[in-house]
Amino acid sequence: MGENGTLGRADYHEVLLIRHFRKALKSLNPWLTDEQLQECVERMTERMSSQTLMQINEQKYQLIRDGIPVTRTKPNGETEEVKEVYNQNYRDYLDTIPKLFYYNAFVMFSNGLEARVGTIDSKWEFFHEWKRFNK
Repeated sequence: MGENGTLGRADYHEVLLIRHFRKALKSLNPWLTDEQLQECVERMTERMSSQTLMQINEQKYQLIRDGIPVTRTKPNGETEEVKEVYNQNYRDYLDTIPKLFYYNAFVMFSNGLEARVGTIDSKWEFFHEWKRFNK
């Protein structure tokens, strides 16, 4: 038990073996910064007290299946997260110019680095990463 113990957990309530989780993340994603690694740990350990066991399980499964989104910082210090596009622009467009969406089969958000696709009435968690194959 303890930080230097075999499993590296503080107590038996700490189910996610963070030391091993961070090591695996870094091995699989060598481009991750220390801040991004910490963000991954926080997303995997956070939960809302109002969530049911099933909701928490589904949320963690989605992170494992689809990947854990992390904040990317541009050289000028700005972030341009796709979720912010959804929260700010998309919601505003739905309220102010709904005719824009009359003929849409799907909606796509992008920040130039990543893209997400979903349907008009999808909640954020149902927008999935748009994958591109390079030849």
